[in-house]
Amino acid sequence: MTQQLDIDVRSIELDLHYIPQLLGLLGTKAVTVCHGQGPEVHDLGCTTEPTFAKVLPEVATWLNAPGHGNEVVLLYLEDNLQNAAAYASTIATLDQVLRRPDGSSLIYKPNPAQKAANGCTPLPLDKSRDDVRAAGAQVVLVGSCAPGWSADVFDWNPAHVESGSTSAYQPYPACDATYGPSVYANQMVRYYEDSTLVSTLLNPTRPPVDPEALTPEKVAAMTSCGVNLFGFDQLLPEDGRIQSTLWSWAPDEPVAGNGACTRQAADGRWHAAACTDLHPAACKNGDTWTVTAPVAEAAAPAACAAIGSTFAVPRSGEQNTRLRAAAGSTDVWVDYLIS
Repeated sequence: MTQQLDIDVRSIELDLHYIPQLLGLLGTKAVTVCHGQGPEVHDLGCTTEPTFAKVLPEVATWLNAPGHGNEVVLLYLEDNLQNAAAYASTIATLDQVLRRPDGSSLIYKPNPAQKAANGCTPLPLDKSRDDVRAAGAQVVLVGSCAPGWSADVFDWNPAHVESGSTSAYQPYPACDATYGPSVYANQMVRYYEDSTLVSTLLNPTRPPVDPEALTPEKVAAMTSCGVNLFGFDQLLPEDGRIQSTLWSWAPDEPVAGNGACTRQAADGRWHAAACTDLHPAACKNGDTWTVTAPVAEAAAPAACAAIGSTFAVPRSGEQNTRLRAAAGSTDVWVDYLIS
């Protein structure tokens, strides 16, 4: 996990199982990190994998390292536990391990007052990384609703959808028929791939080149369409998939000394610019993006207001793509000041 965090992965999936510690068959049960099948098929594929208590310290160690104090990580705990003792053990490990050297917790805790009727707190989609940091936290934990771990883990089922079927995905605006525009507008969308040995054994007819693989080209298309999260298998630093998830700043931007304002260039990527430069302003009204005549950045809010819109900044790859479609080949101001 440390290597993933070092190459800017900020959402990590940990598949949790409650199995005996000797080849998954004998001995005392423990919460184990294993990419296997569920308990209904006796956790097929899990054998000698490490326990959750041995894996989780990697995250805490990385977050507590110098220079990582502002980083925020989303941990998706896939629930294959289905056991009260397992949930209790998971909570104990989370609360013990995810701490700073001064003893303060790194966990962004669910608000008990916001629990739903199922006993879990839904993941709030209106919170940002700044909100997490302002609460003194750096780790957001998500998973299926299980009251046994709801003190630490948000229920993200109401807030997200996910799929491993990607073969038919097309570049924007065609995207994918799996999820409509309202889903992309109101929920987190996650696509994942499954290229593990267990998956291959269960599906030996899969062709050598998996049509469901998340290629860099497919990831770029998904990002432009508004996919928020990816589950990559066998990720390498320069295989192109991480780079394809980037939609805002251009490489090496913002460049110090180029200005405190932000323009979106013709390729959709963002650049630092002098605020006195003249560019159209990016204006948003509901889901509609328009641009104004060229203005200095300080005049952008008034220019957008004059056409009944608000000077805005894209907050997803899909919004960035729609702004670029409205702007054509022209550079435009977006509402982001570089501090």
